[in-house]
Amino acid sequence: MKFATPVFVTALLAASAVPAAAQQAAAQQKSEQTAKQDPDAMVCKTIEVTGSRFPKKQCHTREQWAQMDSDAKTMMREFQARPIPCNANVSTTSGCVPVVGDPSGH
Repeated sequence: MKFATPVFVTALLAASAVPAAAQQAAAQQKSEQTAKQDPDAMVCKTIEVTGSRFPKKQCHTREQWAQMDSDAKTMMREFQARPIPCNANVSTTSGCVPVVGDPSGH
């Protein structure tokens, strides 16, 4: 009986510590989610620079990163939607658009 009492007390203490640890972990996870959703939170990213072995670190708010991403996607869509002008090396069947005043006659 003397041996069972310390084991019981230890088990009881361990069981009561689990909810406290779980609550602490849940609170930490909630604060991390709030920080991830904050548009004014600063986020630093490492950007690869063409022609250099050294990356560059850029820091902006989440809102600024989202705006830059949106601008880049819009620019790419507009660029891809532009017609391709014809030149002497491209046939008109390739989907190019003849340029007004093109001396090649395409």
